[in-house]
Amino acid sequence: MWNLIQQIFVLLLIMLLVLVLFYILNFLLKINSNSMLSIYECGFDCVYWVHNKMNLHFFKMLLIFIIFDLELMLLVFSIKLFSHLIIILMIYMFIMFTMLMELNLLTLKWNN
Repeated sequence: MWNLIQQIFVLLLIMLLVLVLFYILNFLLKINSNSMLSIYECGFDCVYWVHNKMNLHFFKMLLIFIIFDLELMLLVFSIKLFSHLIIILMIYMFIMFTMLMELNLLTLKWNN
C-alpha cells in the first residue's frame, strides 16, 4: 500500500515538473511580434473589430431554454419518483408561472 502511494506521488511530481518545463519553454520561446498578434485577412487591413458583440437577447433565450429544459427533464423523472399528482402539478405550475412572468416583464421582447 505504501509503495503504491509513493509511486503515485512520484508520478504526480513528474507530471508537475513537465508542466513547469513546458511553461518555462513557452515563456522563453515566445515570439514578440506585432504581426503575430494581429488578425490575418489575406493581406488586407482589418477595418472593423472581427468579434461581433453577442446580442443579450440571445443569451437570455439560451438561459431560459436551459432552465426550462432542465425543469421539464426533472418533471419527467419526478413522475416516476413521486406518484402524487399534486407535486407534479406544482412543478408544472411553477414552470408556467415563470414563463408568464418572463412574458409579462417583456424580457422576451425581440426588438429593442
